[in-house]
Amino acid sequence: MESNTTISKRDRTRELILDRALALFQKKGYEGTTMRMIADTCGLSLGAAYYHFQNKDALVLAFYERGADEARDAAARAYAETRDFKARLRAVLEARLVQLAPYRNLVGVLARQAVDLGNPLSPFGAATRGIREEAIDLMDAAVQGSNLKPASALRPHLGKLLWMLQLGIVLYWANDRSAGQVRTRDLIERSLAVVVPLLKSSSMPFMGGIVKAGVQVIGVAEACLEPQQKEIPS
Repeated sequence: MESNTTISKRDRTRELILDRALALFQKKGYEGTTMRMIADTCGLSLGAAYYHFQNKDALVLAFYERGADEARDAAARAYAETRDFKARLRAVLEARLVQLAPYRNLVGVLARQAVDLGNPLSPFGAATRGIREEAIDLMDAAVQGSNLKPASALRPHLGKLLWMLQLGIVLYWANDRSAGQVRTRDLIERSLAVVVPLLKSSSMPFMGGIVKAGVQVIGVAEACLEPQQKEIPS
């Protein structure tokens, strides 16, 4: 069994490699950065770098995992402060952008790979399943304990819907050329102005048909992403 000291040293080395790799990705681009360049900036041999990370994709997955930890902490603070669903959702969406801001160039590159389900870095791919499910659970937690009372048929799908809203906003933000990405902040507010009232009214009797149709659309999307596991609801 390895000692705690050895484990801590390994963790520190992994964090060093990840930090230096992210800096290079930002400066030279993802494709323009090699594992040897990363190893050199860390003062490590190439073999040592590969010992900690199998390839650049593994480094990006570690970046995702770090982001998931930070997102969990930010959400916990937001959910503890208020039961208002709109305030919770706004806080989580804005916190995500603040968190990603130092890596905006890299996020822009990764966002273009999102639609390729075969790409190991796609947020919809098999390699990111654990991170994706945790992110969906985090968005679902914004509803739990809040003042939102959505339709019961819609409730099981809300975490994924809100997660996809977040992905869309991040994609827009990564390509937003306005000063300080002010257009993205405007998009968040306009999205909240539409999404929150719709969810609040979803439990009303007159919304039954719309909710059912919406759930069917969600089923089609899920079946496309994971056809071996999902069935389209009737």
